[in-house]
Amino acid sequence: MLLSQTLRQLRLKSKLSQEIISERLGISQSTYCNWESGKSLPNARSLSQLAQLFGVPVTELIPGDLQEKLQTDSSPKSEATYTAQQLYQALTDSQQAQILLLQQRVQQLEAENEALRRELNRQAPKTDNDCQ
Repeated sequence: MLLSQTLRQLRLKSKLSQEIISERLGISQSTYCNWESGKSLPNARSLSQLAQLFGVPVTELIPGDLQEKLQTDSSPKSEATYTAQQLYQALTDSQQAQILLLQQRVQQLEAENEALRRELNRQAPKTDNDCQ
């Protein structure tokens, strides 16, 4: 699950509004809205504050694939020893990977759209239209 989806789910579960959460974190409501919509990511300090506000470990805010990566890391670090910066970097990397996948899908859809346009133009009846 993406961070944005997790934030929304936790907010709804805790019955808090975006306005109340943003006030408690000392940020603008639009900033929180951007996090929840996936337009931007919270910094490491805000991640920690969000986890505390929702009463969950910081790792719960991390997408599942990154949690697996952190847990199977070959280094002897435990989950608790990851710094906020490392968690933030992992979230940023995940977000960038998601963006890349979405950009690739957009390109595929644009190519399909163009192929359909060409097909429609090819099938359209030819008319003599001398009127300008």
